[in-house]
Amino acid sequence: LLPPKLPREIALEELERIGCEIERMSPYQFSIRVSDILRKYVTQQYGLPATRQTSIEFLTALAKASPFSTEEKSLLEDFLSRCDLIKFARYEATTSDSKLLLGEAIRFVKGGEIATAEPEISRLRST
Repeated sequence: LLPPKLPREIALEELERIGCEIERMSPYQFSIRVSDILRKYVTQQYGLPATRQTSIEFLTALAKASPFSTEEKSLLEDFLSRCDLIKFARYEATTSDSKLLLGEAIRFVKGGEIATAEPEISRLRST
């Protein structure tokens, strides 16, 4: 019998799987899927209600008490803001945006390690 997989392992496998679909999935659909994976990871790994709160509610709660470092909080806030832009603000996202979200999600799950550096990191903010 194999031991149950850790939330981190499950999330990384799911992110790898969705990464293979990045070219075939609309950026809108991708942002929903990758956000769901990351929120589920945060809920399972840290016992935080990330899957039942809006991004604003979740980030407000994190500001009060958080198991994350400043860098991790910043990464999570950036990731959720990008997802919200795509999902709710009708931002015209591209596959590059999907790749950026995937890179941020992987980096967060790995504990803030640099996964892949995208040259367009601040592009979404300037739009």
